[in-house]
Amino acid sequence: MQAVFVGVSTVGLTYLASSPYAPFEIPETMSSIQSISKGKIGLVQDIPTASLIPTKPNQFLVKMAYAPVNPSDVYTALRESDYGFDEVTYPHTNGFEGSGTVVASGGGLIPFLYTFFNLNVAVIPGVPITWSEYVLVDDLMKSIPLFLAFPFWSSKNVNVLQKGSAAVVNPGTVMGFLETAKEINETSMVHTAANSALGKMLIRAANVTDVNIIAVVRGDRNERELVEDLQHDPELVIRSDKATFVEDLSFACKKLGTRLVFDAIAGPFTDQIAKALKLSGVEEPLVYVYGDLSGEMHKSKRKYPFWHLRTFLEEPGMEDSRALTLMKGILSMLKNELSTSFKHVVKLTDPKTIDVLKQYESHQKGGKIVISMEN
Repeated sequence: MQAVFVGVSTVGLTYLASSPYAPFEIPETMSSIQSISKGKIGLVQDIPTASLIPTKPNQFLVKMAYAPVNPSDVYTALRESDYGFDEVTYPHTNGFEGSGTVVASGGGLIPFLYTFFNLNVAVIPGVPITWSEYVLVDDLMKSIPLFLAFPFWSSKNVNVLQKGSAAVVNPGTVMGFLETAKEINETSMVHTAANSALGKMLIRAANVTDVNIIAVVRGDRNERELVEDLQHDPELVIRSDKATFVEDLSFACKKLGTRLVFDAIAGPFTDQIAKALKLSGVEEPLVYVYGDLSGEMHKSKRKYPFWHLRTFLEEPGMEDSRALTLMKGILSMLKNELSTSFKHVVKLTDPKTIDVLKQYESHQKGGKIVISMEN
């Protein structure tokens, strides 16, 4: 009898999972923050959701809860920058990651179960679309069930949803930096803008993986944050606002034999770092630029290689191994070392949110921002 019951249950589950499944009401329209033209963003409302309803196997619809604001997001939203993606066209949506609840499935056992249990997931669509109330995910690999990184009973917690919304861009970048170092047998690296959310995350994760971070910051307060709050070695915190910056950085690099750099500032600042490495005497320095906080990338004396997470993951022959390594690292450390804390929560439909995003693009200071989709 038990075997018959199991057999019938399996057949029933397979039948249910073989076709689209949408047990929750989905509104006919939604809102989204979009780039209207170069340098101009706005809230677009009454967008039809019909095209987002999943109809194919392994597709599922996510009712978004939160989406963080990263430098890559604002570059794509407010500057004519594709940040490594296809040529920019307008209007376009924004947001490279987020989190929410699965509310519909296009078919397939796993999407059906995600929907049936109303699971919370981190969304990593690969294209900027998460600053929206609903997102269609077309591949299981573009999501992470939050119960894999957090206890199942807490995966619907608001705080976990917020943390889960930032599960990929910064954590993936951090793990990518550390994996880059591992692949070339480096045990140390220079990281600029080290007081950023990503910079602090890198220091925490590097402690687990035994990689020394030479952290470059500006100002007393930023220096104290790393030394006092994160207990980072004060000899490895280098002040770029001091006249002795190049000499100080050169000394630290020589002491550790550091030749690997990840620079978020770009422009003439990168030239200074390259000079420090040359003075340190290290052989074959490898200087990557991965951001343009200065807005002066075009002013550097020479062109430095640009490091991008997607490019790193898609290098021929390395795709599967790197993706697996990064995912293991993210899942094991997302709760603690790779966790993100948000200082500001803004609402998608609040008219003031657009001004907040513009201000962030101009200064990128004042703490991490997350967009809430709740009205």
